[in-house]
Amino acid sequence: MTAARELPSGIVSPADASIVPAPEVPAAEVHAPEVHASAARAAVGDTVAHAVVDELLRAGVTTVFGIPGLHTLDLYEALADRPAIRHVLVRHEQSAAFAADGYARVTGHPGVCLATTGPGAFNALTALAEAWGDSSPVVLLAGQIDADLIGAAAGVLHETPDQASSFRHVTKLAACPREAGEIPRAVREALRVSVAGRPRPAYVELPTDLLGTTLPTGGSEIGPASNASAEVRPDSAAVADAGRRLASARRPLIVAGGGAIRSRAGTELARLARRLGAPVLTTVPGNGAIPADDPLFAGPIVASRAATLRLVRNSDIVVVVGSRLDAVTTARWTLPLDHIIQIDVDREVIGRTYAVEVGLVTDARTGLAALLAELGERPRSSPDERWGPAAAKRARAELRSSILPGRRAFLAAIDETRSAVPRDAIVTHDAATLNSWTAYFWPVYEPDASLFPWASASLGFALPSAIGAAVAAPGRRVIAACGDGGFLFTATELATAVRLSLPMTVMVHDDGAFSSIAAYQRDRFGRAFEADLTNPDLVAFAGSFGVPAWRVERAAELAPAMRAAVAESGPSLVAISAPVGQPW
Repeated sequence: MTAARELPSGIVSPADASIVPAPEVPAAEVHAPEVHASAARAAVGDTVAHAVVDELLRAGVTTVFGIPGLHTLDLYEALADRPAIRHVLVRHEQSAAFAADGYARVTGHPGVCLATTGPGAFNALTALAEAWGDSSPVVLLAGQIDADLIGAAAGVLHETPDQASSFRHVTKLAACPREAGEIPRAVREALRVSVAGRPRPAYVELPTDLLGTTLPTGGSEIGPASNASAEVRPDSAAVADAGRRLASARRPLIVAGGGAIRSRAGTELARLARRLGAPVLTTVPGNGAIPADDPLFAGPIVASRAATLRLVRNSDIVVVVGSRLDAVTTARWTLPLDHIIQIDVDREVIGRTYAVEVGLVTDARTGLAALLAELGERPRSSPDERWGPAAAKRARAELRSSILPGRRAFLAAIDETRSAVPRDAIVTHDAATLNSWTAYFWPVYEPDASLFPWASASLGFALPSAIGAAVAAPGRRVIAACGDGGFLFTATELATAVRLSLPMTVMVHDDGAFSSIAAYQRDRFGRAFEADLTNPDLVAFAGSFGVPAWRVERAAELAPAMRAAVAESGPSLVAISAPVGQPW
């Protein structure tokens, strides 16, 4: 049977094309956590799995999310030997990856998740696709069958023809090491590229037989960390051109996207807005880039609303900071943006959806700092005194007044609820009817305080990402806002929240339907079909985990219920059966 165990011709080794090279553009700034001393050198007799854990320690990883499996036993044994890394046990691999995503978005560091071979790894695929679209550095370490059996079709447990191929289109790197010595290097590279340039996921598969291999006598020396923090300076001529245009603008406008959040550019963004007297619109992923109570905050972009359209049409130059200007944000590129200066760390994003006058290839923080330095004390030619804070205030008021009259009671409930929740609370979202309110009318004051699955609108994101956020930010309250359909995708993670005593509250719209989809069906076809749900009693369901829960049957009851829920030291739940509806 020797021939059956030969490496199939379609499988490549790391020496060939199995490790995809990192992008040429490195990250603007990565604040490296402190490296644990035990990562300096693996001990004599340690396994490759120990070397993997040491690579995580060396990169400053302190937390991983996952579920043990038959093919990752050695990895979990190594984690047990390295207590400096906290393992968060979840109830599903999709939740592990969503939690890693939430952790990554709050910390800015790679969020690491672990899954076993085959179904375990594939369960995480949806979450990696979301992280890819939302530019989040999630690193999946996935089990794999014995290296010399991969592709042999021998009927091994969890065998698939090419497991990595499912991940190649949603990761920057899909590493398939086939020799023991290549595994630690692949993990090191995955951690590096995940935060280099535009953050995105990475994948490394770990053949189970190689994980248990003993390292050579004397242990394995671990080399210096790769530098992923080199600053990308924008072209000086482009900066000068942008500076001239901004100095002569009368009504400049800033659009801040998720890139402003990822590069921690809040200070520079606020300084440029003040320097220019420019209102700031945020995309939904950019919520929190400027505090919601800043006088220059003009609200979120809602491309179909007059509030956004009027501000955009009245501007004479637009600085787009860290946004792809995607289809949803711009109502399929009908938003009339013109005279654009675009800042993005990804060269291919600049000018892809809208023509730009000046493009700065750099991260948001560096690009904004360069514009501030270029402007210096240069006087602006003739700014419009009716612009700036006055225009921002008008836009905010106009957006609120555009809400359907029958929905304004729920807006008042959201306002009162937000005031009952700590200012620095983190809200995670699903893509449900309730999230039209939490995306556009929930004030965000901190740059890491709103986590939305924007690119793919993945249901089931809110609860596990809230777990990741709560682990990343101990002491802060986390609100998981979702619909009942999405909540029940990952609702068993209430057990994880209880076990860890996490300070988080699930705010779930409990209307027994995929109501957003039903509304689309009625708008298009005049009726809804197969959108109704049969739910458990969500208050009783929460209670079965020992989670205090409240039911809200009228909008006015929401704030008192949430006030009580967030006063709990651990997890809590509020089920909203009051009418919600879309704002418009």
